[in-house]
Amino acid sequence: MRCVMGALALLLVTGCSTLDVRKDAVAGVKTAAIAGYGAQYELTPKGATAGSKQGLFDTVNAVRDLKKAADGDTGAERVAQAEHAVDHLGKALHELVGWQVKARDDVAANADYSTWRDEERSSLANASQALGGMTMVPGVALAWAARDLKTSERDALMTALEVDALIVVDVLYRIGDSSGMTIGGIGKKTYFPEAVVKMTVYAKGDKEPIWDDRWAEGSPAGDGFDQTVGVKTDDRLDSAIRQASENGVKALVKRYREAD
Repeated sequence: MRCVMGALALLLVTGCSTLDVRKDAVAGVKTAAIAGYGAQYELTPKGATAGSKQGLFDTVNAVRDLKKAADGDTGAERVAQAEHAVDHLGKALHELVGWQVKARDDVAANADYSTWRDEERSSLANASQALGGMTMVPGVALAWAARDLKTSERDALMTALEVDALIVVDVLYRIGDSSGMTIGGIGKKTYFPEAVVKMTVYAKGDKEPIWDDRWAEGSPAGDGFDQTVGVKTDDRLDSAIRQASENGVKALVKRYREAD
């Protein structure tokens, strides 16, 4: 692994041009595999300063979140959300450009891919701080590991997987909108997450990506999670995250279609 820490800035890309695509090269691709994925969640509403009523509620929420994580609920839920995001993207790419995107299980079971993936994960075992809460898909490498491959290494994986291209995806979930009102921590607000999708596609023999969308920002989900009297309830969060990821893919598709 050659650049783990550099990936922490991956989702902070801004600027005038956030999409580069060579549609002639995209048209030459028939088969592809999602070789890297990672998702980060930034869904904590900004509360008041410590010592205030909201500061106390934030502590209550944090304790509840820690218990949920300790029980394994958060991890399992987020893995399921990541699997949904990967599968939905594969279907969307098939509909958009006709690619046959290899199934997750088939990618994970490939001997050459799994050997490389396991080596990368082993090198990350002592880098928990660098992971920064990154959610992974079982059997799929982290996005920054896939982006860090040399051209020859990518080509070797494409040969092993019998595909024309490798796809690397990052998703950032953040609060996109809110409704309601609180005064001094009293009242109710609903927060609606949105997804920002970054997708990079490499074709065999190409040093540079044939498709690199660095900021496909989807519309906020229709579902949200509530804070009532400062205390968070997240029974609708799972459906909201799934909606947000689908909206992010819709933005990715729209941006491709509108590209010159």
